[in-house]
Amino acid sequence: MKITIITAFIFAGLLQSCMPYKNGQSPSSTDSSYAPPSDSGTAPVYDNATLQGNKDDFENTYHAVVSFSIGMKSGSYFNSSGGNTVIGVCEIYSDGSKKVWFNQDWWNNPSTTSNARKILYFHELGHCYFNRTHDSRTYSGGRPYSMMNPIIDPVLFYYNSSSVYKAGYIQELGSPTPLNNTNSNATYPIIFSTYQDGSCD
Repeated sequence: MKITIITAFIFAGLLQSCMPYKNGQSPSSTDSSYAPPSDSGTAPVYDNATLQGNKDDFENTYHAVVSFSIGMKSGSYFNSSGGNTVIGVCEIYSDGSKKVWFNQDWWNNPSTTSNARKILYFHELGHCYFNRTHDSRTYSGGRPYSMMNPIIDPVLFYYNSSSVYKAGYIQELGSPTPLNNTNSNATYPIIFSTYQDGSCD
């Protein structure tokens, strides 16, 4: 039985991160109402090259060796219940094995930027490699504290707006004070779901 666990601090930051960003407006260049790529064969397919490129970037940035499975699944795998736009998951199993899946429809959409893919990739490896939970904290102006925010659009906005914010997110991911996600009564698999826009389960 799959149980989705979305972990976050329960305080004002949680409420803010689960609402549409600033008066219902998403700040990023990604569109939460995207359509999947057409079957015409003209839509670009980014999955293999960009998965490997992001893996190389993650391993070089953090001097890491990623040994678990990373791949793509169709959007229906993530949103079979008709729910919100889940774009990535980290699955952790009782035997300690881990898998990362990305929403192929979102990943291959021409409007999805390379920075959005990188943030999502690093975020999911934040779960599966660094054992991080979601972190919904924000600074007083609304800027997400961490790339581990469960919604990537506000992170993407600030990541794109300043090289200082970008460097800060990269550094914080690799040297955090992790939130405690150890639960001896956990039901496996543990699944962390990440969203594109401002809605939460």
